[in-house]
Amino acid sequence: MKNNQYKPVNNTGLRRILNASKFSWQGLRATYRSEAAFRQECYVGVLALPLSFLLADNVLEWVLLITSFLLVLLTEIINSAIEATVDRLSATNWPVKPKTPARRRLPWPLRLPC
Repeated sequence: MKNNQYKPVNNTGLRRILNASKFSWQGLRATYRSEAAFRQECYVGVLALPLSFLLADNVLEWVLLITSFLLVLLTEIINSAIEATVDRLSATNWPVKPKTPARRRLPWPLRLPC
């Protein structure tokens, strides 16, 4: 008797990639809806993307500008995930835990090294 209850049903190859892409897009949409800082950084990105074409002297500089912006968005997503985890794991609302972390008050270029 075979035990097939743990075998994924038709979730390999292209279907797996499509599902992963769909779930990633849903996560980005949810982050955009629920995080004000992420929305603000997206607005800055919409303004900065056309400006990056003018500022970059070659393709490598342009790629570095875009990569640094994507790292800022990634850092914001990781920060939101850590905040949600801490909020979920904390049993009570401690007065010591600030509602807005001090790191979020920093300008966004300075957040990455923190």
